[in-house]
Amino acid sequence: MSSEPLAPEPLAVARRHDLDWIRVGAFLLLILYHVAMFVIVPPQSYYEVVEAASGVGVVDPARSPWLADFWLKYATASGGWCDADGCLTTPTWNHMWFVAYLFVYSLVLAGLLAFGRGLLPVIQSGLERALKGWGLLIWPVLWLFLLRWTLARIFPTTHALTDDWYNHAVSFSAFLFGFLSVRSAGLKAAYERLRRPALILALCAWAGWAAYAWTYRDSGTPPEALRAAMRLVYALDQWAFIAAVLGYGARYLNRGGPWLRYLTGGVFCFYIVHQTITVVAAYHLSKLGLPQGLEAGLLIAVTLGGCWAAYEVARRLGPLGLLLGVKTRAGLAPRDRPTRLDGQEHQPVGQDG
Repeated sequence: MSSEPLAPEPLAVARRHDLDWIRVGAFLLLILYHVAMFVIVPPQSYYEVVEAASGVGVVDPARSPWLADFWLKYATASGGWCDADGCLTTPTWNHMWFVAYLFVYSLVLAGLLAFGRGLLPVIQSGLERALKGWGLLIWPVLWLFLLRWTLARIFPTTHALTDDWYNHAVSFSAFLFGFLSVRSAGLKAAYERLRRPALILALCAWAGWAAYAWTYRDSGTPPEALRAAMRLVYALDQWAFIAAVLGYGARYLNRGGPWLRYLTGGVFCFYIVHQTITVVAAYHLSKLGLPQGLEAGLLIAVTLGGCWAAYEVARRLGPLGLLLGVKTRAGLAPRDRPTRLDGQEHQPVGQDG
């Protein structure tokens, strides 16, 4: 949350004791969600229909009745695009599920800020006590393991909002954890101290999970005991990489500067446009019959180049840049020194923690 260009600024809440930021942030997310769903995402659905039409023998899908008046059919859910695997539901959010979920989580957080302000500082202090030392690596892993053990089998990830309970449990707890912990100098120092062990654990967990996935990639059911162990390995892989990234970031990216501000400002924009660029480029590159390695390299280059171009355009659109997740220049003005929810002043942590 602290790095998203459109993410609400929680530190302002601690100073002003109001909910202005959540109203503005949620409103912008709602606008962005609709722009993305009706402008950014439709090309993905278009090429999905093209592929499906080709699969049932349509010689020239782009000129077939399947794709006539595509956007109108997409926007009005009247395409009737069905094959043996089912029907394509439109309009859809595809990778923009993240924004829809963030909007809902922001509303929940607004309720907590409005009616549970005394509770949040207690949770924040409890987190800091529990996550001292190795607790920073142990307790989040056990939490993720518990969620995977109890919910993942019952509620597979759907990104459909209403029935996605395992994903909600993971995503909202991470959202709330980030909101509460971003102000903690103690946790920042702990990430920095444990960055190397976190990275080692992350790489080991990834190797174990990759070997497991490769071994059972085609067929065969793994023993239940192994599946249970892999749930723990998966949770370790999830959290240890996050902790390592935050730790190395606290160590080496704590001085700001123009390049860091520039790159951070593009994170959300890259997220918004990357999948559409990838889908469109992948379809056309696949028709060239290129060697797999060359095709992959070109796809990565086109995706990065397209995202960068979109970011540069958005930076020059003024307030309209918000439609691609880019703040105006005024939004990049230096902030006041943040405070914690309990009113204590946040102390910056240097490289020595």
